[in-house]
Amino acid sequence: MNEGQMNEGQMNEPKKRGPKLGTVRRPWTPEVRRCVVCDTAFEAGRAYQRKTCSDVCKYKLLNRCLHARIQEKQALKANQPPKPKRQRCLHTPVVRPCTVCGKMFENWTTKRKQTCSWECRSELLRRMANRQFQLVREGKPHQPPERIPPPNLICAVCGKTFVYDNKWLNIRSTCSKTCTRKLQSKQRRVNLNNTCMMCGQTFVVNPRTRKRKMCSRKCLRKFMLHRLKNIDRSHLIVWRSLTCVVCGKTFQQTGKQFNSYSPKRTCSPECKLERQRQTGLMTQLSPEAYKIIGEKAAAHPKTGHFETNQHAKDYSLKSPDGEIFQFRNLALFIDRHQELIASTVGGMKYYKFTNARSGLSVLAPWRKDRQGSWHGWKWYDDGNTTSGDTLE
Repeated sequence: MNEGQMNEGQMNEPKKRGPKLGTVRRPWTPEVRRCVVCDTAFEAGRAYQRKTCSDVCKYKLLNRCLHARIQEKQALKANQPPKPKRQRCLHTPVVRPCTVCGKMFENWTTKRKQTCSWECRSELLRRMANRQFQLVREGKPHQPPERIPPPNLICAVCGKTFVYDNKWLNIRSTCSKTCTRKLQSKQRRVNLNNTCMMCGQTFVVNPRTRKRKMCSRKCLRKFMLHRLKNIDRSHLIVWRSLTCVVCGKTFQQTGKQFNSYSPKRTCSPECKLERQRQTGLMTQLSPEAYKIIGEKAAAHPKTGHFETNQHAKDYSLKSPDGEIFQFRNLALFIDRHQELIASTVGGMKYYKFTNARSGLSVLAPWRKDRQGSWHGWKWYDDGNTTSGDTLE
């Protein structure tokens, strides 16, 4: 069956993966190795990194490697000097006797320890549990130890006496949150006097902003300018001595200007102009020559103020009164019809402040930012545009 005669089902069937025609797979042969532990022969299979014949030999080999590493570490540790003992804490220990065995021990922690070791601690807990069981058997309720009553304190704001029973916090100086807020606001209102470093005037400083050293932004600005002017930056600037290409005079230049894309090659603006004349970058013309060139350009039909100007285009506009104007060169049309355009704008008084050329050029269809109208002027498209300005 040809390819053109194949059914759609046969064409959509996925291709079967397999060896290409004419290729023969090489038969796999297992590799025979010797066990590293028991020295018995075994087939390695597809695991090329296998070194043992069974899991038992594998764990034996791992134990050997582990013991070898431990021995290496112990040998290195024996050759090294002993490390100094790490200090457990910065404060001095408290020496007290153990409540169980009576042995004196050092307490390095902030907690109040009662025993010297874990054995004495377990013995103390056992005695306490037996005491509680004995009280329960006798029917006596548990009596907590007597606590020392907290002292009576005096509020620093209202003078009222109050009791503050909290052993984990510091002693309070106020009786309530309201008095605390009043005390904080009173502390904030305490102002400090400071002297300005620039003008010497004394000014009041809030405790939160006691780092202020200037009385106002004006003095701060003066101080920063004075500081910037007095900074010596001569060691940061690298000067290079160069020779002028035109006059041969030596002049200095900073490293930043020298390493720029277009470094200086002349010492003054006059030498720069002379070099431009020599290289042809600038032609030397007199003012009279520029005047003659301007007069000739204005009189030429392609560059002057004429309908034959090379940049002129055909326009077809419709005035607000319904009159149609078809012309070439928009600038020439505006100059010839100033009074007509001024009447649509609002008079000659406003004509000077309006850009009629940009407003009328936006009506052209070839402009991307085309608009529909400008002070009543619209674009008139009849398909036949003639040169010159004709009034219908």
